[in-house]
Amino acid sequence: MERNSNSNINNNYYNNIEQMLTPELKIIKKIKSHSHSIKNISIFPSGNLVSVSSDQSIIIYNDQFEIIQKIENAHDSIIWDVQIKDKDNFATCSTDSSIKFWTKNIRENKFILKEIIGNANNIISKILYTKKGNLISSSIEGIIKIWQEVKDKHQYITKLYHQGIVKSLLLCEDKNILISSGYKKTRFWDLRNYECLQIIDDRGAYYGNSMKRINDDIIILAGSLCFDLSLISLNEQKIIKREVYIKLDIHRVGVDKEKGYIFFEQEGGKIIVYNIDNHEFISSFRIDNNTDINGIERLNDGRIISWDSNGQIYIWNYIN
Repeated sequence: MERNSNSNINNNYYNNIEQMLTPELKIIKKIKSHSHSIKNISIFPSGNLVSVSSDQSIIIYNDQFEIIQKIENAHDSIIWDVQIKDKDNFATCSTDSSIKFWTKNIRENKFILKEIIGNANNIISKILYTKKGNLISSSIEGIIKIWQEVKDKHQYITKLYHQGIVKSLLLCEDKNILISSGYKKTRFWDLRNYECLQIIDDRGAYYGNSMKRINDDIIILAGSLCFDLSLISLNEQKIIKREVYIKLDIHRVGVDKEKGYIFFEQEGGKIIVYNIDNHEFISSFRIDNNTDINGIERLNDGRIISWDSNGQIYIWNYIN
């Protein structure tokens, strides 16, 4: 009964924020680039972008958001993630069970395929690069692998078992910690010996879709089915605060630390804005009822980029 009571209070609060003022953001550019859902976008140090999609293509854009290269049929199925290693290299992963490494051909100024790891982790959901250049991959089967490049070829140096679907990864290399989250569990791993340090076995981690570190200690975890937001202490390795119920699945969390905002993207084109400093909701606004926002990030120049399930990219600017 207590849970239902809290849920009603939180839902009322959630409904009320619909009427509050949003941060002064406006869409300044809309780009239709992919034919299907954009799954992720990564930003090069130069400001160039690379996007991947369920249409199996990779698109590279310059810092003016003009398409400078499109790689059709880059994978045999949905491309779930793309991560940049440096200005000349990035990696992608797919439902086709492969990780592909792409490098720039300097003479042609185009990215070309450098290496393929087949059957790397079954259905690979997420990849991350460490500062040393190692690649971390995770799968919906709950397997995490650490890959090291040796003589231009990648080989995995260790395998970790999350025990359940892995939906998100977060690197905290200053603390020598890797965090994996997904089906009912969030695990803390020691990057020095890859031992599991702590397990948060909690319904709030049920399908933990996205994690972001917002300061030295606090991580925000958002997910689906439970519609919970959890604030996790990195130093204590435990949940320190449970936030309001959100009604709809949260696909990804975006952070603008300079402005002090956290953005949550949801089904039906909705973006919810959260204050970093006082951990409270500020507002919500909707782009389009017929699309799902799949991601949102701060660009190098301070503008905001979001992407959706219809293959569209939105560039946002703060009015003031």
